[in-house]
Amino acid sequence: MAVGISKRPDTYSTFTLKDLDPLLENGNDIPTFLLEKFSIKNLNNCDKLRDFIYKHFPEQKDMEFITDLKNNEKIRISILNKWSNQFSTIYKNNCPQELKFFLENLIRLDDYQLGLILNIISSSLLFCFIVFGSLGIESFIDNIVAQRLILKFGSSSQISKYVFNNQQNYHFLFGTNEKTRQGSDLLNVRCSIKSSQNKNETILKGHKWFVPSYYFYSNSNPCYILFIINEDIKLSSDEHSKIPLKEQFSLVLVDNDKDFESKIQKLQVYKEGLVSYDELKFNSISLSYSINEILLGTNGNGLSIMHYKTHMSRLFYSIVIVTNTQNTLNYIMHQATYNLEIMLQPPKFTKIIKTDNFKESLSQNYCELKLLISYCFAMIFDLKKKNDNENSNLNFAIGKLMIPQKCESIINWALKIMESKIFLQENYKLLYLKGVFYRFQSLDQSNNYLLHYIGKSRISWFLRIQRGLKAIKKKEDTFENNEEKENIVSKEYTNDTCSKPSSCCNFPVVPKSANSTTISSRSSIFSREGIKDVLRPLTPSNMIYLTTKHE
Repeated sequence: MAVGISKRPDTYSTFTLKDLDPLLENGNDIPTFLLEKFSIKNLNNCDKLRDFIYKHFPEQKDMEFITDLKNNEKIRISILNKWSNQFSTIYKNNCPQELKFFLENLIRLDDYQLGLILNIISSSLLFCFIVFGSLGIESFIDNIVAQRLILKFGSSSQISKYVFNNQQNYHFLFGTNEKTRQGSDLLNVRCSIKSSQNKNETILKGHKWFVPSYYFYSNSNPCYILFIINEDIKLSSDEHSKIPLKEQFSLVLVDNDKDFESKIQKLQVYKEGLVSYDELKFNSISLSYSINEILLGTNGNGLSIMHYKTHMSRLFYSIVIVTNTQNTLNYIMHQATYNLEIMLQPPKFTKIIKTDNFKESLSQNYCELKLLISYCFAMIFDLKKKNDNENSNLNFAIGKLMIPQKCESIINWALKIMESKIFLQENYKLLYLKGVFYRFQSLDQSNNYLLHYIGKSRISWFLRIQRGLKAIKKKEDTFENNEEKENIVSKEYTNDTCSKPSSCCNFPVVPKSANSTTISSRSSIFSREGIKDVLRPLTPSNMIYLTTKHE
């Protein structure tokens, strides 16, 4: 399974499920603070879910599923029908009813629990396809994030329609700018929604939208989530200009019904792996919805919703990426005993890394992956606590930048290991994962900003320390000078008193030493006054404890 790696990366023994299970006694990946958020019932469901995927949706079948789709793109529908008929029956007959109910209500869990469940579910793309109807990691994440947004910021009617609707399923598509597909360019999209005199009608205006189009096998309807500028036709231009720009942003939910479909032009621009990108063109569309039904959240908090969506997508993408990379390492470790013996035999021994180098590389990748997992849990903590400080921003930046890069390097190493012909069928999944890592890194232009922010924060931190050290040095110099003066004064006074009678020994007050000011200066730099400790997961960016100022 993809939830845990063995503690013994220097051996080739075949490990049991218990060795790979972080929730059990020998687990090593999930910190205690996260397990405390689970009830006994949910922990048991996690064990059942992991055991079910391990037995009925093994990694080998997952790789064969991706390979079959890759080799038969022209007959994709028939291939999906074949796999669906086979494994839907397995899921229906072998999955306990309690576990099915648990999977149907995942969206009700909080961020802690949902993050850990994703760590289990996303290990098998075949399982996600059979149970949730999504083909690919991107569509799986977008649906979860969209439902979380609607559940958190939507109205009761929106929640009942899009989240807890047993009669009709939706899959959600986030719109992006058509030129660069960068998330930060969403602010440059000229789109507005105006409420007309008829309350049951909404006018949607805008330019081109560029949206990813995923293939959903299950009977579900698409729903576009567009980031817009909300304009009220009842307000004059002067009144509208007085509203801050950040309060004008909103998110709008547009069902892809027949009326909407007939008024837009939908063109497929290009295709990347299992994801195709469509271009939507519309000028002025009248929708038969009231503005309260399609707006997500109240007017004015659209920008904060978008920030929350960005952090949540980053968190879930990081978890899924780490999970699949972890799954790859587990698979290589399980296959190492038999396959390395074959690959090391002549004439193939020159094409494979030596056994000692394999052990060393595997141990190094194992340690790096452990660090990435700790970052994922730190991001869960920051999202839950809504921390907006230097350490939390750094954790989300690492989740966006470092996790895909490190995981991609591990996948590249796995591809080198699996160069032999006996591994060619598995390479398609690894190549697919590489594409996912690349697309995740290029989803928005925040890379430069985040790197600039990290660099700026590090420089500011260095300058603060430097100023503090200069202040200490200045105080110490002052102390040394004052101490010399004290010694001179004390020596002169001693000489004077020695020449006088002992009855006149009324010592004057010695000048105050600078030592006290030096200590207070040190304490002002390293003092913990006015701050509190918040226990957080161990990451290099926070070093177990994060200090935040009292508000």
